Amino acid sequence: MNSRHKKLIVIGAAVVLLVLCLFVFGGKAKKQDDRALSDFSEEPTTEAVVASDSDSGAELENDVAMMQEELKEDMASLSDASETDAQATITNATQATAFKSKYDIRIKKIMADMTLSQKVAQMFIITPETLTGYSAVYKAENVTKQAYNSKPVGGLIYRKPNIISEDQTKKMLMNTLDYSEDISGVPAMLCIDKESTEIDMILESDKFDTEELDVENDAVIGDYLWSLGFNVEFGPIITGNYLANSSITGVFKHFPGVMSRGELTSYGNAIKDNKGMIMVANTPVEGYTGDIPACLSEEIITTILRGDMQYQGVVITDSLSDSGVKSKYNAGQAATMAVDAGADMIYLPSDYNGAYNAIMSAVKKGDITEERIDESVYRILDAKLNLKPHPSDE
Repeated sequence: MNSRHKKLIVIGAAVVLLVLCLFVFGGKAKKQDDRALSDFSEEPTTEAVVASDSDSGAELENDVAMMQEELKEDMASLSDASETDAQATITNATQATAFKSKYDIRIKKIMADMTLSQKVAQMFIITPETLTGYSAVYKAENVTKQAYNSKPVGGLIYRKPNIISEDQTKKMLMNTLDYSEDISGVPAMLCIDKESTEIDMILESDKFDTEELDVENDAVIGDYLWSLGFNVEFGPIITGNYLANSSITGVFKHFPGVMSRGELTSYGNAIKDNKGMIMVANTPVEGYTGDIPACLSEEIITTILRGDMQYQGVVITDSLSDSGVKSKYNAGQAATMAVDAGADMIYLPSDYNGAYNAIMSAVKKGDITEERIDESVYRILDAKLNLKPHPSDE
């Protein structure tokens, strides 16, 4: 018998006891206070009930009605408490995906039409060069379209060779966005890194119309980047919810930083107030992960971020092509470890094909379930459908 049933039995018994007491004390033939307690366990006789005057009868009906109403409220409260308790016990990636997106029906329809290969591809963020095989990509035309059709990845990260002028950038990103929506039914995440030099280059170049921008205002910069066609900006956690009021979607990084478990409360408030995503660091966390990078650690992603902090959004690894990761694991090992740990998106694997094939192989062998892949894809599609549409689509 669970706690809910026990509580309901207790409430019901209390109601019955109160009703019996009202019947006993409501009769005109009221018993003396020194009567044995055993007598009160007897059911009131018909005569005793009939002997009650109209006033006491009305009071009895009112009391019973009030108790019935209180019982309903207690049951409703108990039900709400049970739901709250259930939410509070989220401790793994499977349970964390129990949330229902407002786009639930649309997401499930898209996923129903996706192959396993397409789902796994959605879990990667790579460069346009990795996608196309070209050494430097600064436009998106038929080659990009064919490459994306073959590898409908979740996102692309753009760097200096890709960004030349305002018109060129807008056209490249708009075309890529159109291809991704036509092919996969959702926009690709078109990303730029706040901590890289690309944004500084854009703000300082006379080929971009940034002269009147308030370069000290992160939200304004985010809006401008969005106007170019970017829809995701990786930014440092130290700025809090710096993009909360911007058109572009922010990514907090690099979780969990150098903070202790106790200090994660302030980070949790930032997560709560922001609709962005989380990038987990590719460095170990002393006292928690040993020599394993945080983004490959189940303790960091599933236990702390998903469980303790109740985060249900997209988790992105930090770059898996970093030397600290590559020196310990090949691309396939790192990618499968990230998925096992609870990550949703693999950022910059050292070898995209090796990482992709390793996840596909793990699913086919049963080492990773397709349900686990679906959890991540559901979150990814939800995040994509919440991206603000490209300016040309509004």
